[in-house]
Amino acid sequence: MERLSHDINAKVELKLWKPIVLGRRGPRSNLAQILGFEVANDLGKYLGAPLLHKPVTKNTFAYLLDKMKAKLSGLCDNMEKIICHFVWGSSANGKGLSLVNWEVMTEPLKTGGMGSRKLRQQNMAFMMKIAYQFVCPSLST
Repeated sequence: MERLSHDINAKVELKLWKPIVLGRRGPRSNLAQILGFEVANDLGKYLGAPLLHKPVTKNTFAYLLDKMKAKLSGLCDNMEKIICHFVWGSSANGKGLSLVNWEVMTEPLKTGGMGSRKLRQQNMAFMMKIAYQFVCPSLST
């Protein structure tokens, strides 16, 4: 270590040493240029998630939640359609007879309904729970 110190001192005296001043946010001089690297502002994505080199906020992954919401929304509509066809007995030659209103189907059993859930509302509740656990992991356990 002492030898390194003497070598650095000798280089400084001969004005051959270019110091790098460090700050809280990294080197103040252009370290990438000195070392011959390119600076990348965007690291791209890996498995659909962005590779970040900046602080993560709750809006960082908002686009993933929006994309998931859009896909699950269509899935919920299709699942509700399948449930309706099952309950009302549709056939290949036409629709079945609708004996019960969909609103009655989705009412809780306690209030005289059939107890089937509205999948879109159920999906939103699950997504809100997941988003809350993602944003506040220590509070959601």
